[in-house]
Amino acid sequence: MTLSNVRAHFTSDNGQCQYSPVKQTIPNTLTSAPPPTEPAERTYRGLNVGQRVQERRTRLIEAAIKLYGTAGYHATSVKAVCMQAGLTERYFYESFANSDALLCTCCEQLMDVQRAKARKAYENAGEEMEQRLQAMAESYAELLAANPEAARLTLFEMEGVSPVVDRFLHAQLAKTAVQIEEVVFSGLHARTRQGLQPALLAIGLMGALYQLAKEWTRTDFELPAKEIARHIAALGAGAAKGW
Repeated sequence: MTLSNVRAHFTSDNGQCQYSPVKQTIPNTLTSAPPPTEPAERTYRGLNVGQRVQERRTRLIEAAIKLYGTAGYHATSVKAVCMQAGLTERYFYESFANSDALLCTCCEQLMDVQRAKARKAYENAGEEMEQRLQAMAESYAELLAANPEAARLTLFEMEGVSPVVDRFLHAQLAKTAVQIEEVVFSGLHARTRQGLQPALLAIGLMGALYQLAKEWTRTDFELPAKEIARHIAALGAGAAKGW
C-alpha cells in the first residue's frame, strides 16, 4: 500500500493565482519495514555455538582426567582444570555446576568406555567361556595400564568425596555388575537348585575384580596386563563353574 502527501501547487490562469492539491506518492520502501529475517548463526574456526560449547566441555573433561588422576581430586581446583584446558573459568560453569559434577562426568565417560570395550572383546572372542572371559579381562587391564590417570580416577578418586558422588559411583558399579551377570551367568539362570542368585554373585565378583584392579594400580601395574587378566578371568570362570 502507498501513502500520499498533499502539497500546495500554485498556477497562474488569466493572471489569477489558483491553489490546487497535488498528490505526492511516497515509496513503500520508506513507509513499511522489511519482513524480519532469522539471524545467521555465527561460526568461529568453522564451529557453530553448540559445537564450540561441546569442544570446550571436552577439553575440560580431558584436563580433569589428567589432573584428578595425578595430583588428585581434592588437590585440584576449578582454576587448575581451566588452566590445563586453556580456558578461562567462566567457561567451566557453562558446562558444569561444580567440581563434583565434572568428576562424575569423567568417571561415567571412562567407565562407559571400559564396559563397551569389554563387551566388544567378549563378542569377538571364541565360543568357549574361558576365552571370552580372558578377552574381556585383557581389554579392561590394557585400558587401565594404558591410561594410569583414568585408572586412578575411577578406582580411587571417586571414593569418599561426597554423598552425591558416592551414589553416582554406586550406580556406575551397578552397571558393571549387570554386565558381569549377563556375561558370566547368562544361560545359567535355570539352575536354581543351589538357591543362589546371579545378581548377588555378580556383585560379589565385581567387588573382587574392583579390588584386584586397585591393588594392581597401586603397584604401578607391576605385573603384565595379560597376567592380571588371567587372574581376573579365573575368578569369572570359577564363579560360573561353581554355579
